[in-house]
Amino acid sequence: MMPKNLAILLPAIACAVAACDSGTRLFSRGACRDALQEIESDPAQAAQRAISAGDQRLLLIRGYTTSAPGVPDSRLEGRYRYRTLEKTSDTPEDSSCVEYQDAARRYAERYNVHMQRLIEQRGT
Repeated sequence: MMPKNLAILLPAIACAVAACDSGTRLFSRGACRDALQEIESDPAQAAQRAISAGDQRLLLIRGYTTSAPGVPDSRLEGRYRYRTLEKTSDTPEDSSCVEYQDAARRYAERYNVHMQRLIEQRGT
């Protein structure tokens, strides 16, 4: 015969294990995995292609506030146009979104620095 305390604990342990397992599956799917793969490895090349196509927008990242990595604050107001990288947020859905947020910030900073140089070279 099983003690009362153990009879109560076993279902609770089973639920905890099931919850951990379902969370692991969620992380392995990764809500931001596709977005992470879409970030190009060469932001300078992406900026060059964009400006050649007439797109001079810099990249914004959503977080607690929206920011433009690599752009000095004094230059933000009215000087440039922007587009926001999708899936950036201060409330990541899972670990793939945390990874994506970090990668997106690094990518946007390199992209923005290069894009500013290209814009200044063109004098536009």
